[in-house]
Amino acid sequence: MQGAVPAHTYDQNATTRTIPSLLDVGDPDYYANYWTTGAPSYFTNVIVAGSYINFFNTNDWALSYWQVDQNLKPDASGNYAYSSPHFIQNSRTLGFPTNTYEIFSFCDQARCFAIGAQPNLGGVFRTPFQIDLAAPPFNYSTQHKYHSAEFRSDNMSRAVFWNDALVRMNLK
Repeated sequence: MQGAVPAHTYDQNATTRTIPSLLDVGDPDYYANYWTTGAPSYFTNVIVAGSYINFFNTNDWALSYWQVDQNLKPDASGNYAYSSPHFIQNSRTLGFPTNTYEIFSFCDQARCFAIGAQPNLGGVFRTPFQIDLAAPPFNYSTQHKYHSAEFRSDNMSRAVFWNDALVRMNLK
């Protein structure tokens, strides 16, 4: 719900965002093309749920900071860097698939928005399962309290959300 996972990991055609040129290290979009050019996205063949539901808020407070975090990769404070065609940490060369999680966490700049801030995702996400949390009846806003609001307030205040979630998951 309002997930901080790059949209390209599920949908290669998700909206691309611009990384400021001074911060763009020029690394390939490994989320969209795991791990070689032209390959499918990272989660293309993941089938672990009956339905994938994208609850998104394009104005999510925390996910706007997620973009800043992505822009600042590779994480220089951890001595990560990109030297085409490899990511490195100190003198250690990182590669796929052995270092996938480390590369995604500390190195690879997401050239897309997070799934929780991205409407109209394709891939495993289908049209009836795209839920705009900023729209009625949810009315999530840009304030901090609305990031993960479904977990940060009482059930009475979020009853509409939870009812809708249960219905869409075929649990009600």
